[in-house]
Amino acid sequence: MGDVDVVSECLRSIDGVEFAIWFGSSCRGRMHKFSDLDVGVYVSRDLSVRELMDKIPFLERLVDLKILNNAPPLFRLRVLREGKILFAKDESVLKRFIYETLVEALEYKETYERILKRFSERVLHGV
Repeated sequence: MGDVDVVSECLRSIDGVEFAIWFGSSCRGRMHKFSDLDVGVYVSRDLSVRELMDKIPFLERLVDLKILNNAPPLFRLRVLREGKILFAKDESVLKRFIYETLVEALEYKETYERILKRFSERVLHGV
């Protein structure tokens, strides 16, 4: 059993961890000797990264856990785009997360573009 499988099974066994997504360079097949395992988790109760890490045994590779619930929308979008779903206890929770991430990322992008346009106008035209 590989490190990713061990992490997946440990996280799956924790009450309150709804789903986990493996992402980052190790997921994309670009591992080097210092690569860690990046894993995003969605929780349905108050769990800290430390509590989750305490359940994962010492592995050959470091594990970098991120709680996705309140992560920035563009980061969540990157995790969804690049990552592989390790497990989802309830598919409807995962689908809702995907939907909310897409909506928030789109809103963020539109706001960012408006701000960038205003800033560019000020710089170019001294407005």
